[in-house]
Amino acid sequence: MKKKLRIVLVVMLLIVLNMFTISLADNTNRVSITAPKSKVESGETFDILIAQESDGLTGFESILSYDTNVFTLTKKETLNGWIDIGNEKKLDAMANQSIGSGDVFKLTFSVKENVPATTSEIKLTDIKLYKNSSERTELGEIHVNIDVNKNDEPNEDDEKKVALSKLEITKAPNKINYKEGETFDPTGMEITATYQDNSYKNVTDYTYSPNTALKTENKLVTISYQENGVAKSVTQSINVTAVSKDEENDNNQNNGDTTELKGITFDKTNLTLVLGETTKMNLIVRTNPSNATLPEIVWTTSNEKVAKLEKTDTNGSISIVPVATGKATITAKTKDGKYSATTEVTVNGKGNASGNTSNTTNTTTISGKAANTIDNTTTSGILPKTGGKATYLLLLVAGLIGIGVVSYRGYKKYKGI
Repeated sequence: MKKKLRIVLVVMLLIVLNMFTISLADNTNRVSITAPKSKVESGETFDILIAQESDGLTGFESILSYDTNVFTLTKKETLNGWIDIGNEKKLDAMANQSIGSGDVFKLTFSVKENVPATTSEIKLTDIKLYKNSSERTELGEIHVNIDVNKNDEPNEDDEKKVALSKLEITKAPNKINYKEGETFDPTGMEITATYQDNSYKNVTDYTYSPNTALKTENKLVTISYQENGVAKSVTQSINVTAVSKDEENDNNQNNGDTTELKGITFDKTNLTLVLGETTKMNLIVRTNPSNATLPEIVWTTSNEKVAKLEKTDTNGSISIVPVATGKATITAKTKDGKYSATTEVTVNGKGNASGNTSNTTNTTTISGKAANTIDNTTTSGILPKTGGKATYLLLLVAGLIGIGVVSYRGYKKYKGI
């Protein structure tokens, strides 16, 4: 009986020792992943080192994961010891040979082209370490982060671009006092952009807000301009007064508010563009009253050899592109022909050199069928010349014949006297 009890105690002791050994193995078995170079760029190659730090292993297994849209696995090699590497998704080191502590193998990756700046992860999951066919240790996930195209040094092309530093109103608009319901008119306003190298230029492709019907609480109009990703703004003071009762009644019909269109105007007039400096200028139609619905607008230029028109995505807006020095008249007309607005555009060369325009009317129509016509009708009530010296000669001969006929009849009448 005592002998049996001793055998049971020995077996229990062996079980406890075995459990302690397994627990100790769980605490000492480790796998690490490192990246000697953690910042890379498109087209560049880099290495990932995977090491295990346990003695007496007979096998190692893990799942390798990475973003295939960013990286390509190009090479797998052993640095120390012996490790059999399987496919690119599974790392398999099952062998009868022992794998010593510090054994390392290397994976070489390349970064794909045109990858946006990002931080991407390379990780090992489902890590299994084997000491024999029955003893296995499972570890959790390990990973390393790789920064892609996150270079802190400035791009060479960016260095060549001088950044915008300031925006100024160098000439106030012609109109700063408004009635409630009117819209801001930038006519006459000049906006100057200054750059970090102290150079400057006038800009016209700015935006402003509010660009809808003004209210009495509107005290400032914000002018904004953006170039090469840098945006600047400046404000213009305005004064908006409330509409009197009489004025309000004038704007109402049938005891109710009306949105009936009474006319159209431009947001700016008498435009001046500089050839070689001004790429284009936007012209916008305003309705009268401001809350009226804008119908389809047909645009024309009197001389597309001086200023041509480019259609925008917005009805009631057009881009004027300078072509040559001279003058042209821009016309906006409602499709039904009931209302229209015109403004003159002057295109100067650098240094305000003026050009000459032709008397030929070459009309380009936007938002409608294009019409190219030559105007040979009267100008200022003067008929075009239709004859020359031959005409005057025929008149002279006819006059002489008439005088001769009259003289002959006189001679016959008084011959017998």
